Amino acid sequence: MAVKVVKNSIRMSVICQTSEMKTLEGFSLIELIVVLTLVSLATALVLPNLSGAYQGLVARSELDELLLEIASLSYEAYSSGRAISISSQEALVFHSGLNSKVEILKPLEVTSTGVCLGGEFVFSRGDVRQRVSVFPPYCAAEVTADVP
Repeated sequence: MAVKVVKNSIRMSVICQTSEMKTLEGFSLIELIVVLTLVSLATALVLPNLSGAYQGLVARSELDELLLEIASLSYEAYSSGRAISISSQEALVFHSGLNSKVEILKPLEVTSTGVCLGGEFVFSRGDVRQRVSVFPPYCAAEVTADVP
């Protein structure tokens, strides 16, 4: 190993030069522990909320299925030539095959010509409760915010 001394007017510095400079690649143990700790803290904060988010997504998916089923009632009534009236929650849930609870506030009626007369119900699954109003003549549905 050769040592080279450089003189400055302010100070002297020693520069060591070797023919074989080894560079260390990778992370130190401390860096790895810090990163793992941060990842585990972030996971611990997010994980409890994932269950609620999943339940909300499932409820929204089932509500969307129900709304699609309601939108197709006009065509179904017109093509079959018979009026459709849904006045009980069993009829609506049976008709759509959902696992959610539906409380009928105003019966949903569709004439044999396919004209929707409207209706209103409350959709609930778990903690999610939403009021759905169905408007004539096309069975256009409007979902309002959560119902207490």
